[in-house]
Amino acid sequence: MTFLALLILAGCGGGGHTLENLIEASELNGIDTALAAKGKVLFETKCMTCHRLETKVIGPALQGVTKRRSPNWIMNMVLYPERMTANDPVAKQLKAEHNDVQMVIPGVTKADARAALEFLRQADS
Repeated sequence: MTFLALLILAGCGGGGHTLENLIEASELNGIDTALAAKGKVLFETKCMTCHRLETKVIGPALQGVTKRRSPNWIMNMVLYPERMTANDPVAKQLKAEHNDVQMVIPGVTKADARAALEFLRQADS
């Protein structure tokens, strides 16, 4: 396979590939309270339309999500919700269970997703 073909496949997610490796386990030592505070602001401004920690709204309640899903799964869901609900079996099931409402979070960066993850980790600790 040519180098160009490999780049195209990588850019398209490799067909069935769902999760990008966005965070290493070594980055998750303890809770970064400053980062969690940023994540809380993000959650309150971009996520609370559809999510709460303890109750289902449009989307599922998120309390305990860091116990049920990997950090990479959570960050991928925040950054690439459409890709996840198209390719990931758990994300597909969650979408189906919530009236096929597609999660969208416009303008979210990797740094935002990391902050959201830290907020959720803190909420689950």
